[in-house]
Amino acid sequence: MASITWSALPNDVAAPFTSRPEAVDTSLIEAVVGVPQLQSAQAALCHQPGWRLLFGHYPTRSTRADGHGGSWFVRGALETLIRQCTSHVYFAGHDHHQAHLDVGWYQEIIEGAGGAELASVRVGDPQQRFGSATHGFAWVQVTADRLEIRFYDVHQTVLYAWETFGKSQ
Repeated sequence: MASITWSALPNDVAAPFTSRPEAVDTSLIEAVVGVPQLQSAQAALCHQPGWRLLFGHYPTRSTRADGHGGSWFVRGALETLIRQCTSHVYFAGHDHHQAHLDVGWYQEIIEGAGGAELASVRVGDPQQRFGSATHGFAWVQVTADRLEIRFYDVHQTVLYAWETFGKSQ
């Protein structure tokens, strides 16, 4: 996947910078037929300047209250890629709720609360900074110096916000 050039407007001046978003089909990885796409993602993300963002359907960890979900094979494959490329954030869906996990060496954003029946969120997970079984959406803003994520409910109320600075180098 090619890099995307975003425009930031600090002090009303356009300042282009590069972000490296890359998507993988986690269903194919789980079926063990999509492993070659990891090599393509590695080539696109590793040793590149800018924020390194990875997108996939399945989360690396289940945050569901019932504990179901999460494939160890997908988790291992994705976390190997994330570690090799020092990716900053992994965005996923699948689990029908909203969650932010701080894994320590990357952040995981789960936004699967678009409209299907909601799944309860596990309480007490030390990696979980936020979790809500509420329909809504996530908003992401990326500039050269800052990455900000907000979770909203369907009434456009901010439920949670998180940001980090200076990792786009």
